[in-house]
Amino acid sequence: MLELSTMPATASLESEHLHFAGDLLDCIAHGVMTIGTARQILAFNAAAEKLTGLRAADLLNQNIAVMPPALQAVIDETFVTGHPVTRRDVLLTRGAGEEVLLQVTTTIAQQPGGEIISVLAELQNAGQARNMAANLEHLDRLASLGMLSAGVAHEIKNALVAIRTFVELSPDQRADVELTQLVSQEIRRIDTVVRQMLRGATREEFTLAPLSFHAVLRDSLNLLRHEMQARSVKLETKFAAKIDRVNGDERQIRHAVINLLINAVESMGRSGGRLIVVTEVIEQRERALLRTSISDTGSGITPENLARLFSPFFTTKKEGTGLGLAITRRIIHDHNGAITVESKAGQGSTFDIFLPLTVSEQ
Repeated sequence: MLELSTMPATASLESEHLHFAGDLLDCIAHGVMTIGTARQILAFNAAAEKLTGLRAADLLNQNIAVMPPALQAVIDETFVTGHPVTRRDVLLTRGAGEEVLLQVTTTIAQQPGGEIISVLAELQNAGQARNMAANLEHLDRLASLGMLSAGVAHEIKNALVAIRTFVELSPDQRADVELTQLVSQEIRRIDTVVRQMLRGATREEFTLAPLSFHAVLRDSLNLLRHEMQARSVKLETKFAAKIDRVNGDERQIRHAVINLLINAVESMGRSGGRLIVVTEVIEQRERALLRTSISDTGSGITPENLARLFSPFFTTKKEGTGLGLAITRRIIHDHNGAITVESKAGQGSTFDIFLPLTVSEQ
């Protein structure tokens, strides 16, 4: 016989709400804790446990005095002043003496009369928070630049049609063949820049489909085979990833890979060097990533240039446009991936591409 609960309906509903709120907090990536007016800890999610090294079971319903003093001070300040704290850096010491710098932001819940009901504190790893802010700022700049460059590029492209036609059909072009060739060469160079500007400024439609990243790497390396031979570049490959299928637009992925390979080869000049391409599978939380490393023994990148490397129109090449790496980064991000670089002047560079493996492969 099925027994019905004797718990009042309102109490049951309140219990369900509490369980739901707790489950929701645990799903949030940032650390979150809630403190009541009596300074008791009402909620402490899983992310907060990971960031602080503290256990929710030891904190819930306890006074904030059980928390580290630095964290307690931020909560007390919010209650006393009645003003929230925004992105305050707090240094905590976790188990085994490990120090972690957190960024704490508080939010106040108030009654209509202004009386504080509770304080919610959001915790983030300070380094990750700053990287995220820098990436968002970078994307905003790219978006603004994209709108500007698209308009400029279209205007230049229209003018180039008339100029090219005039140069090619001019009856006096034989009078100075060398000058004519130079003008034609410069027009072609401008046209190349314009095409790259348009490609970087507009979001091309692309179709995601499972593809073999190793196949893309092999085809791209084969295209550069003669260039590497001409520059005495020795190729070393180690495709250690046992699975390599990612969801992507093959044309765009190939474009990004070729950009990185060309940069690596050209960085070694004509004196030769080594180009090293390595793949491996990286397990990260609940998903697996394909990591592709493209390393060279070229001239490397100075620290001041490293920070600007993916900025549009920044280049150290005499005839470079400064758009290749910016476009490459955008393509990788469009495929839910990431790209990083490590380099030292005179010691070469390593670009790492991280792309999520297809669900079936995982």
